[in-house]
Amino acid sequence: MNISEVKPENNISVKYACAGKTEYESGKEFSGVKLPFEMFVAAENGAANVYIGDNSFLLGEGEAVLIPCDTEYRIEAKEKSSLFYMGFEARIFTVLRIFSLFDYPLFYGRESGIFGICSEIAEMRDENAFTSTRLENALRTVSLIHSAVYAVAQKSLTLEKANAVMNGFSSLSDVLSYVGAHLSDGIMQETLAGIAGLSPDSFYREFKKVLGVSPKDYIISERLRRARAMLVLTEFSVGEVSSLVGYDNQFYFSGLFSKKYGVSPTGYKKSTAKII
Repeated sequence: MNISEVKPENNISVKYACAGKTEYESGKEFSGVKLPFEMFVAAENGAANVYIGDNSFLLGEGEAVLIPCDTEYRIEAKEKSSLFYMGFEARIFTVLRIFSLFDYPLFYGRESGIFGICSEIAEMRDENAFTSTRLENALRTVSLIHSAVYAVAQKSLTLEKANAVMNGFSSLSDVLSYVGAHLSDGIMQETLAGIAGLSPDSFYREFKKVLGVSPKDYIISERLRRARAMLVLTEFSVGEVSSLVGYDNQFYFSGLFSKKYGVSPTGYKKSTAKII
């Protein structure tokens, strides 16, 4: 399949995760755990060192850094500073992270416009009453996230594997969409094979070739990914999250979560009570 036939514009989705503003006194430090989404941190004033994995950046007024999904980070204020943050997801074919297709920079200067996007989204977050203004803000937020993703893409290099990955995910897009919509249900491999128009054995081979894991392991991974986002972004208890992602047995869910992420669901929720 030619990449032009994929029509990714029909499958791209962005999702707001969180936004806000934090004031730092000089010398204050914060260490963040790996988050299940991307996050920009932008400086309104002051100066702060931001450590992202093995990289470090001195963030000044109007500048921003991108903290990738699943990356540890640390912030160290060099002087009194005001920092905006904005977390988001950008996906294609329901589950494929768009940024996984690019070699992208982590630092964005004033000219990038990222600071303006982060600050505008953060300043809209307190509109809680369900009014037309709130709806307008929601639409504006989605538009701004699209703009941020585009700004990153413009400064990025497409990875060599991108076309092959896109084509493979395209062939399974209906299956992936079904899984995403039914994570709280029992999902049978025979059902997925029927959606793909393949025999169960052929489907298993094709799925593992494209995604590198079996359908069963993929479903578990997606349930845990969604659970992790819920633990960060909602007030649901661990038991409620467990049920919402398809596990009635909370202890079984906690075991799976701990094995994959090296921390219990309760421990992870506590460690992400603050984003920056």
